[in-house]
Amino acid sequence: MDFSHLNRKTALVTGSRGFIGDCLVRRLKSLDLNFIEFEGDIKEDISIEKNVDVVFHLAAKIPQKNSNEEEFSLVNEEGTINVLKFCKNK
Repeated sequence: MDFSHLNRKTALVTGSRGFIGDCLVRRLKSLDLNFIEFEGDIKEDISIEKNVDVVFHLAAKIPQKNSNEEEFSLVNEEGTINVLKFCKNK
């Protein structure tokens, strides 16, 4: 994947501790690109002072046996809404 359009830009990565997020972070590091790993609670409003140009929203909860349906919805639905609100306000 070509990331040349990210030169001199800052990316926000949610879900950087998951499998895909980890792969993306390693790739961004190898290309010496600027990025911020969001490590807060995705269910809460996102507050980042730095300027962000691009968002990679990879935070998600996957359904598992005996998983909490409410937590699944909060993370995936409310989390995505919070990321969209952040993008709108930046």
